[in-house]
Amino acid sequence: MTHQPNLPNPFSMEVSLHEKEFSPQEKKVAGYLLSHGDDLDQESVDSITRSAGVSAASVVRFCKTMGYSGLKALKIAFASPIKAHGRQTIAWEDDGRTVFAKTFLGTMDVMKETSKKSSWQDYEEAAKLLLKADPITVVGIGGSEIVAHFASTQLERLGKTIIGYTDKFALERLSHGLSRPAKAVIAVSASGETREVVDYVRLARKSGSAVVTLTAAPGSSLAKESDAVLGSPSYPVFADDTHSYTRIAQITQVTCLYLELALLMGVSIPDFKERYIGQSNYRTLAEKEK
Repeated sequence: MTHQPNLPNPFSMEVSLHEKEFSPQEKKVAGYLLSHGDDLDQESVDSITRSAGVSAASVVRFCKTMGYSGLKALKIAFASPIKAHGRQTIAWEDDGRTVFAKTFLGTMDVMKETSKKSSWQDYEEAAKLLLKADPITVVGIGGSEIVAHFASTQLERLGKTIIGYTDKFALERLSHGLSRPAKAVIAVSASGETREVVDYVRLARKSGSAVVTLTAAPGSSLAKESDAVLGSPSYPVFADDTHSYTRIAQITQVTCLYLELALLMGVSIPDFKERYIGQSNYRTLAEKEK
């Protein structure tokens, strides 16, 4: 069966997971749906039977091989990744091929849902909070450290002064007395309840800092202390891991925020575009050091 190369979506990936189980007639159904993947919600059993040249029973068998009771259940699942995501949780008995498919399907599910959690206006408003802020403190501990570190690196490329805290003990000590509050804080916590991060943000906010938060819990203590919240979903990944896919999405959120901020700085700061190349291009910096 030939897959359409222009449809690298969750549906096509799950089809590939079951490909060896399909009968010849089911492969016809799969081939048709793959070539019309963007219109899956509009398909009916009748439209598939006419276009694919198969029986209605073959369409039902295809859906059951995919793990669904019928076409309606299949369409609901792929229209709503959150409902279907339990199928992408890695189990101890999964083989390598299944882990591969589930991992990429789960990542795409989370990325799709993250794009719905916050609008482009939310990212623009968050960038405006950071526009004139200097220094900026970036905080994130435990699993969020990788996202916080990435945010620090990206903002430094824009010439911002960054103070990063990814050590819980240093952050906890700092929370007892903020002598030099940053103009803005970027806080990363998937749960939104990391005590050291919440305590620091509360103190920073009282000191006049603007707070931009990345979290999978919009109703959390951290979100309530924030001026801007960029949300993402949290899905079960494996055993007690519910945030691995979330952090991949948060790195993308940081990229979007960084680009929004870069464009704002390009408009509002004279010569920023020219200076940006020299400040952020690693090759240029290396040549200057010679």
